[in-house]
Amino acid sequence: MKASGFEVTVKTTSVTVYPGEESFELLQPLLNLMTYEDEYVEETRTLGFIYDSKSDILHLHKGVDLNYLRRLLGDVKFNVQQHDDFEEIKFKYEEIVSPRNNDQVDVIDFISGNRGHSNNLNVNQLFLVKKPGFG
Repeated sequence: MKASGFEVTVKTTSVTVYPGEESFELLQPLLNLMTYEDEYVEETRTLGFIYDSKSDILHLHKGVDLNYLRRLLGDVKFNVQQHDDFEEIKFKYEEIVSPRNNDQVDVIDFISGNRGHSNNLNVNQLFLVKKPGFG
């Protein structure tokens, strides 16, 4: 069942789809990628999307491929909302608690632009997804 007339709004921190409930069936391949089994509580959980039933809007994380959304939804109108100008954050990294493992060291290096990640210093926004409980 291909529905028509979806509105996708690209915001600074998220992508929204309206009408959200109507989009669920069409977006199932994407939503399945954001569903995982939480081994600690033995439940199925989702990461990367939230549905607001009151407004009928599906909120997706900013990293969603917009071309993939277009292919899944069919008739889509895209609205891009410009973000406000920002002042570059300058910070010094001080290690208060040592990273627990090499994965955490890699994430810290990725965010701070250290050890092979110097290209990240010139990027306005970084997106990183790790499993829950990563720290």
